[in-house]
Amino acid sequence: MNPTATLDITYYRIAVFQVPRLSFYSTLRFVSNTYVPVVGDPVGDNSRDDRQWENRLEYNIGRLQFRAISRLSEINHKKQNYFLFQVRRMLGGY
Repeated sequence: MNPTATLDITYYRIAVFQVPRLSFYSTLRFVSNTYVPVVGDPVGDNSRDDRQWENRLEYNIGRLQFRAISRLSEINHKKQNYFLFQVRRMLGGY
């Protein structure tokens, strides 16, 4: 078993374009077990170099939340693109 190194870089901004309650999140993630190989341990078929970039734009009006998420990733050497638009209504007290 190889040790795994993970790096997350996140950018967060509220009041995007000076619009109250509009927020933006961007996260870049790298996961790898090839950066720090154990001495004498072959990486071979168990290598892992995953990358993921996710962007979220959220807008809240009272208990109503609008969210758009875009994710580009390469996991186990397979590229994936993902887009989601979500509308949620929160229930219960604040």
